Amino acid sequence: MIDSITEGKITVEIDETHCPFVDVSCANDADRLADKLTKIYYILFYFAYYEHLNEHQGKRLEFGALVDPQRLQEIIDTIE
Repeated sequence: MIDSITEGKITVEIDETHCPFVDVSCANDADRLADKLTKIYYILFYFAYYEHLNEHQGKRLEFGALVDPQRLQEIIDTIE
C-alpha cells in the first residue's frame, strides 16, 4: 500500500517493546488500511496518535507482539 501523502510504501516497523506498527500520514489511508486488515485478514490493532502525523490527521496502527511483522508487511504490500 502506498501512502498518498508521502507517496512512499507503508512499511512495518518495530517499537521499543518489539511490537510492530505502521505510520500512515493520511486519515483516509489509515482508515482504508484498517478496514481491510480487520474485515479481510482479521488482524487486530489499535490506533495511536502522534504529533508527527497530525498535519493530515494521520494515524499509527499498533499491533500486538504476536503479529508476525514480515507476514504483516506482505499483507500490506498486496493492498491497493
